[in-house]
Amino acid sequence: MINLYEKLITKENLLIIEFCKEIKETNIVKDQFWVKYENIDLKVLPESILNIPLILNIAPAIWAMNLHVKVSEIDSKLFYSLQNLKPALRSMYPELSWSGTINAEKKIQNSNNHSLKKNYALFFSGGLDSIFSCLSHLDQSPILIPVKGCDINLSDDKGWEIFKKNTLQFSKQFKLNISNIESNFLDFLNQSMLSGLNDKIYDWWSRVQHGMGFAGLIAPLMVKYNLNLAYIA
Repeated sequence: MINLYEKLITKENLLIIEFCKEIKETNIVKDQFWVKYENIDLKVLPESILNIPLILNIAPAIWAMNLHVKVSEIDSKLFYSLQNLKPALRSMYPELSWSGTINAEKKIQNSNNHSLKKNYALFFSGGLDSIFSCLSHLDQSPILIPVKGCDINLSDDKGWEIFKKNTLQFSKQFKLNISNIESNFLDFLNQSMLSGLNDKIYDWWSRVQHGMGFAGLIAPLMVKYNLNLAYIA
């Protein structure tokens, strides 16, 4: 069993996770994992929350490659949720065994600090699906979560600024808040290699990673804003 990562670094609103040599040698990652948030101090969050964005983005690759990794601590609800997610992927793509494992030295019971008022978020790309989802849930006043690193490439700074401006106009029209995220959650994995593991998985991102990956990114915001639910269009 090998360590999933070597170092977890927080710089105010930036999280960087450095992989250990053994993980790099598996060729499933191409770079360190990082994610940047707005108006949040990551230093106050425990490791069992901070490592959720990585775990939910890399877990399917660990399982598919039949690797056995460990972390020092993991959120207990996440740990047991992973036990349900793996069989779901196995049922979708039974040609792979999905026999890899993610273990932890400690399972941490993080408290649900939800207020009496239910709080919601919605991943927002500005496309038809996300606009429809937003309009369908206006009564819940969801916080809009745009993500740079997926629909908008990390290198497209101009496009990102235009998109943020348009999203701000949209949010003001319906009196909604915004919390932007930037991350290499798509690019840090060796997408071409993972997409070639099975003929039915011709695109790892859209066929496997997409839903879990987005869910992982929002974990620190779930704590900051006491979110009960996050929608993915």
